[in-house]
Amino acid sequence: RGDAPRCHPDTRKAVKQSLILWPDNLAAGPVRWIYGWAGTGKTTIAQTMAEYWAQEGRLVASFFFSRSSEDTSTIHKFKETIAHQLLQILSFPDEVLHLFHREELSTRGWAAIVDALSSLPPQPPMIIILDGLDECHNFNEVATLLRDILGSAYQLQHSVKFLISCRPERPIEKSFDQFDPGNSYRIHLGQSEGDNDDLRTFLRVSFERIHQ
Repeated sequence: RGDAPRCHPDTRKAVKQSLILWPDNLAAGPVRWIYGWAGTGKTTIAQTMAEYWAQEGRLVASFFFSRSSEDTSTIHKFKETIAHQLLQILSFPDEVLHLFHREELSTRGWAAIVDALSSLPPQPPMIIILDGLDECHNFNEVATLLRDILGSAYQLQHSVKFLISCRPERPIEKSFDQFDPGNSYRIHLGQSEGDNDDLRTFLRVSFERIHQ
């Protein structure tokens, strides 16, 4: 990814700390949804956490959707991309490797990846990050994919957990309403005084850099 945004070290401290602690807390659930409207820092946090978990050896796959290219503004290459990344990092039993074949992914979709991940022994959960689902052109396709992922989240929570960040467009929010009716797995950006403090910090540091 070119020019990937990252959090300033002095901003988003509470959110980052909560995400750092989340994977190893089974009571905290298998999914975190970071949501808010444009410019609230969703992708910045997702990128920062992707780099952190990669350094920790816990990031097994990520997909950053974007309208900037045809490949990242649809879900058409999503399954193959995630499957390719999983194969680079995780060791799967030989008897499930056929689940990653293109024909299997085309026929069974996300279910093939779920079966492969389910074959792994219990371990400290690894992380899959999905950012910018609202950047896809076809919201119906995105909603279907999201329902499939959320539907498998509890089954896979001893192997992987999912960090998802995007705007609360109605089809996406409806999927989360069904999965998380108590809103316990959500991180809402742009609503607190802490968010304003982070913005002030970022602006102050940026203007100081320009001044220097």
